[in-house]
Amino acid sequence: MFSRLVTIGKIAGSSLAEGTRALLLDLVGVGGLENDIATVSDSASERSAGQRNWGPLGYIARPFDPTDDGAADHASLIQGDGLLPFAFHDERIDAKFPQPKKGSFSLVHYGGGFISLEPSTPGDKDSPTDIIAYIPVDDSKAHVVHFSGGQNSLQLVHADGYFFTMSSEGIAMTLDGSSFLRASPGQLFAQFAQIALQGNVSLGANVATAIPLLPAMSTQPTPSVFFSPV
Repeated sequence: MFSRLVTIGKIAGSSLAEGTRALLLDLVGVGGLENDIATVSDSASERSAGQRNWGPLGYIARPFDPTDDGAADHASLIQGDGLLPFAFHDERIDAKFPQPKKGSFSLVHYGGGFISLEPSTPGDKDSPTDIIAYIPVDDSKAHVVHFSGGQNSLQLVHADGYFFTMSSEGIAMTLDGSSFLRASPGQLFAQFAQIALQGNVSLGANVATAIPLLPAMSTQPTPSVFFSPV
């Protein structure tokens, strides 16, 4: 009975409706859930073009057309001469996110990028949530944004290795092994091969009372600090 109400098959293509710009799918059905869609030829399939895409409210996903490495699948209700698609699957996307963790919810793209909600402690359903955004740049590097509920931290990593983090201890920024900045309540530490400050600079415990620095006998030459005569 159920197999006569539902069909599964491939998404042959897609288009946008004129005016509303609604997503329309060209579907190939194969007659029932008991069939293996990989063994059913197109000649034996039931075609239904321009069918509206039904799914979660506010969520729109337009699949790529069939390629040599696969095609998107659909499960659809049979209604009159047409189909009403309500569930979808694409192994081309699965290949980009091969190891989902237990308890994770992920939005994965054909290009390998994803946004994933995961337990901070793997395997613990009561663990706080981590949110990870992964944006590949090429096959060897990617941008990463990581919000951690378990570690109370936010991390932003550039594909070229630049790193910025905010945690309960403060803020840290790293550019390479010898260039970094750390700030915590009441403290600031910076290490760079060269630091240039341009403009009026005030130093001291109370900068509101700062006065110009004048040369004096006690001022010794230093190769690390430079004063502009202008």
